[in-house]
This record gives sequence, structure tokens and C-alpha cells, in this order.
Amino acid sequence: MNIEKKIAFYGILAEIIRDETFVDSSADALVGLYEEIKDELSLESFSLNFLKETFVDYKRDLPVFDHLEDIAIAAFRDLSPHMRSPDARRIFRDLSDMSGNSGQEVLFVNTVKVRSLSGDPDGISVVTMVVDDYAGLKSLLEQSSRVEVIHSI
Repeated sequence: MNIEKKIAFYGILAEIIRDETFVDSSADALVGLYEEIKDELSLESFSLNFLKETFVDYKRDLPVFDHLEDIAIAAFRDLSPHMRSPDARRIFRDLSDMSGNSGQEVLFVNTVKVRSLSGDPDGISVVTMVVDDYAGLKSLLEQSSRVEVIHSI
């Protein structure tokens, strides 16, 4: 697993989408990088056409960026185990902002590890998670009407 290439892929992707003009040579190089590491990425498909559509939609400032939302979700899945890296955090945050999900009622969560303490996989467990907004997670837990949440920090 090459985290540097994943970070580079998502970083270049964000740059291409934000640029003033669509540069075919940069886009072609990014599609080539995708082909090289696609087995390690959560984006199920990625093509020059997909990238152009995303670029155009972003430039039109449409209220819903379906492609960008898919990209932000995939970036979180792929980069969340590496959020100790400032570059991974910055790139994910950029893509989240670009997708329109930043500051909304959207919480990105990746369960990294679950260790059962009782032998029951659904019982008492130690859970390691990566979240993009810890305050949002706490708020969500406190707002739950189905169960009483006792949260200790």
C-alpha cells in the first residue's frame, strides 16, 4: 500500500478541479496514476470523462456535486487510516469543502478496528474510529432519541 501515491492522487485531483482551465495532460497523468493504484482506491471508476464532468460541475457552482461527494467519500475511506499525516487531513478537508459537505450535517466515520472484550462481536468492545468531526460525533450521540447515551471522555 503506497500512501504517498494515494495522497498525491487525491491532491492532484483537487488541484485539477479547482484550476481555472482543464489541462488535458494533467488529467491524463492522473488517470494513469489511478490505473496504477486503482486496486488500493475506493473510487470504483475514474476516467477522463468523469474528471471533465466533475470539473465542469464544480465551475458551474451547482448546489449538488454528485461526483465530488463520491470523491470526498472515497478520499475519506482511503486516507482515514493515515489522518496523522497533515497532507492527508488537508486534502480530505479540501475535497469535503469542495463537495459542499463541509459544515453540514454530514459526519465521516471509519471504523478502523474492533476488539471484542467478551467474545460477542456485538457486545462490549474497544472500537478505534477516525471521524472528521469529533464534536459532531458527540452531538449526534447526544441527540439520539432511541437510546440514552452515556458518553465519557
